[in-house]
Amino acid sequence: MIIQTEAIVIRSTKYSDSDCILTLFTRKMGKLGVYSKNARLMKSPLMSGSQIFAYSNVTINTRDGKYRLSNADLISNFYKIAGSVEKTYLGYYMLELVEKLSMEGQSNIRLFQLLADSLYELEKNDNIILLKTVFELKLLDYSGFRPNASRCIVCGDSSSLGNYFAPQEGGRVCISCMGQVNIKYRYDSTTFRLIEYIQNNHISRVLEAKISRQIIEELSGLLDYYIKFHLSEIRLKTREYLILD
Repeated sequence: MIIQTEAIVIRSTKYSDSDCILTLFTRKMGKLGVYSKNARLMKSPLMSGSQIFAYSNVTINTRDGKYRLSNADLISNFYKIAGSVEKTYLGYYMLELVEKLSMEGQSNIRLFQLLADSLYELEKNDNIILLKTVFELKLLDYSGFRPNASRCIVCGDSSSLGNYFAPQEGGRVCISCMGQVNIKYRYDSTTFRLIEYIQNNHISRVLEAKISRQIIEELSGLLDYYIKFHLSEIRLKTREYLILD
C-alpha cells in the first residue's frame, strides 16, 4: 500500500548512523511513526524532508503494518524559526502538544492545518505570547477540550453570566451557580470575548487584531490553569523552556 499525503515532522529519533525514525503528523492519517532510511546522510534525497519542522508532500510505503518513507518533496522547512530562541522553543512546544494530543493513525485535518498555519505565522510574527495563546485555545478545541466562554458550564444559561471561570469544570460560571464549583477565577469580561473571537476566527485574522497586552496575558494565565486541570496526565517538557517576554 502506498500513502501520499502532506506531513510535518514533529519528532526525529536517531536509529543508526544513517537512518532515523520520524514521527509525522499527516493530513490524511494523523500521527504516524515512519522509518526514514539514509535520511541522516548529506546526499540523501530524504534528508531535508526528515528534519524537525519539515513540511512536505510525502510518499509512504506500508508493509506488514510498518511505514517507510520513500519520498519527501519539501514545501517548507520554516528555517526562519531557528533564528530566534524564543520562536524555536515555541515551535517545539507546538509540536509536542500535537504529538501528545493526537492519536496514531487518526486523522484530524483541522489540527493539521492549525499546526501548518501556526508555523508559517511563527516565522513572521513576533507576538509570541498571542501566538502561543491562540494556538493553545484552538488546539484544545480541535482535540475535544474546548473551553466554554458563552454559557454557564453548570446550568447552560447565558443570560446571567458573571466573570468567573472554573477550569476544572471546563468553562464560565453564571452568578447562580458560583456556589456549586470549588475552584474558580475571576477575569475581565473582555477576556471571555477574546476567547470567543479566537474560537470563531482564523489564526491570521486574530494575529492582525489590536489586542491589549494585559488581556492577552490574562487569557494566557487562564489557559495555564485550564491545561493544568485537563492535561494533567501529559508531561510537556518543552513548556518549561518557553520564553514569553
